[in-house]
Amino acid sequence: MPSRVPPIARVRLARAPFRLVLLPALLVALGAALEATAVFGPVPPLTPAWIALVAGGVLLALIGLVTAIWLLGLRLDVEEAAIRVRWLGGERLHPLVPGPVTRVRLRGDNASSLRSRTGWLGWTVGRARLRGEETIQIIRLARTPTAILVPTERGRLAIAAASEAELIEALSRA
Repeated sequence: MPSRVPPIARVRLARAPFRLVLLPALLVALGAALEATAVFGPVPPLTPAWIALVAGGVLLALIGLVTAIWLLGLRLDVEEAAIRVRWLGGERLHPLVPGPVTRVRLRGDNASSLRSRTGWLGWTVGRARLRGEETIQIIRLARTPTAILVPTERGRLAIAAASEAELIEALSRA
């Protein structure tokens, strides 16, 4: 089996570590609080309520840990004619199509509106609505003032890179 062709460039994503781990840390803390309530609270052990508290606490803590690992492990590789987004345990390939690579302003004067499910957390990964009319895919792990929009077979992909110049240079080589 032939080995995979190495990527043209690994593009560093702009990251806000505090914002990335805030929600996962709250989930873990809430899970720990449920566990503490089960162990030290007035609920008798091995009753349905006790089991529900223990299971809920474990589940919330596990969701928080998985979310933190997923967010902190996201990385982006620019390959020949494609962008590959990787995370622990998975990846998604975005084949490039001809079209303009543009910059969209997301903060400040003349900012375009961007609606997403997790935008209030300071990061967005997945689908979003740009200017209320276009559904795009986005990878934005920090509240960057701009993002680069890249045309792909799945629609446009917005990328908030640590260095936009590095991203554009890698895309021009791709």
